[in-house]
Amino acid sequence: MMRKLGSIMASAIVLLANALWGGETAEKKADIPQKYQIDMKPVYCRIFLNKSPQERAELVNRVKLVTKISGFAPGKNLPLNEVLMEQAKKAGAKILFASKDSFTFQVRQAHRQGFQVCMPAQNINDVILAILKSVDFILVDGLEPGIVRERLLADYTGKTLPWYPSLNLNQKGNFVLNYRTAVPRTPGSDLRVLTFNLLAETWTKTNPSVQLCLQPRARLVIDFIREFAPDLIGLQEVGVEWYAALENSLEPYRFIKEAAPEHQGKVFCALLYNSECYRQLDGGVFPFTDPRLRCLHWALFENIQTGKRFILTNTHWDLTPEKRMANAKQMVEYIAQLQEKYEVPVICTGDFNADTASTEFKQLLKIAKLQDAMVTAPHKENNRIASCYAPEYQAAPSRDEAQIDHILFSEKVSPLSARLILDETLLLASDHLPLITDFATNSK
Repeated sequence: MMRKLGSIMASAIVLLANALWGGETAEKKADIPQKYQIDMKPVYCRIFLNKSPQERAELVNRVKLVTKISGFAPGKNLPLNEVLMEQAKKAGAKILFASKDSFTFQVRQAHRQGFQVCMPAQNINDVILAILKSVDFILVDGLEPGIVRERLLADYTGKTLPWYPSLNLNQKGNFVLNYRTAVPRTPGSDLRVLTFNLLAETWTKTNPSVQLCLQPRARLVIDFIREFAPDLIGLQEVGVEWYAALENSLEPYRFIKEAAPEHQGKVFCALLYNSECYRQLDGGVFPFTDPRLRCLHWALFENIQTGKRFILTNTHWDLTPEKRMANAKQMVEYIAQLQEKYEVPVICTGDFNADTASTEFKQLLKIAKLQDAMVTAPHKENNRIASCYAPEYQAAPSRDEAQIDHILFSEKVSPLSARLILDETLLLASDHLPLITDFATNSK
């Protein structure tokens, strides 16, 4: 039985080192069918089109588009994971056929083990996704490789992009989609705040098709935090495994000390701070429906050098409008308690699962007298781009402006810049993108 199972799994991969690949068809000059058009809404297409024509050409030319694979039965592809690679080793395979659900770090892992990787594509958007994952071959069965290449290599520079009509690709510095280096602090800022939903490892365990591995994701997050160097951090969906992966890897960043030790490492709305610049004076958890996942986590901080004090909160609202409205009312109550007790400014981070147009979010801002940094900051980047995409395993939000991750603030602090960080590497870590705000603090 085991031998038969191994044989079945082995048949789902390309086993021949010198497989006979179908060649590309001649380019067609006829009108391009609709299915060959690039849908500019998915974030991967935006990242691809943001690159210069030369960069796009290098990416396209690095991958071979093929129309068939000799001796391969389409539809039997599996996610690229350790099990598949072990099966390939035993079978002597040199080329792996991976499903399009496979992640970039898995492709890199396969390359390190000496494999080449092929991925299927049913439309031009699938082709772009595969190209950005650095695969070696793309199976475009049913598509004409020549036409696909023509669209991929088309010069979009200077053309108006539908997701942001006021900006063109040739307007440098106005619409940044791929950060290769950290963004410098905004002049006049003395506080940088980050919010980032990391996608809980418990969610991935209940969805085995996702095939996420925590350690490669944790490395991406650690590198990102070190590069952008925020002072205070609100992270959502930080379960016990995430906590363990980050706790000893981010010095001088530290998780806040819980007033109740039994909560340490178990509150999914985690707060971190740079211990070289700030000290924690107090902190705790206000529960919503779930004291770990749905809650308001808070801490009182003091700038070691200036003595300025303020409160940072971190939250993760529920999924339905009714429950989010209840969360909003609870948050108003808790923030009022904190302001009355400490009389210091409040900054709120979180995944609110609510965009700026939602009733519950508007009520929170109005009653708690808070403002949204992405709305009010004089310098904004990617403020009309959705902060949650889930690009590889669930549908993207229907509206580009549907940001559900926010950084809010009360009086006596001023946002100087707010940025949604778009970087294709971070899309491998989570279904959310991080948001960073540079503040000027005005009060002790």
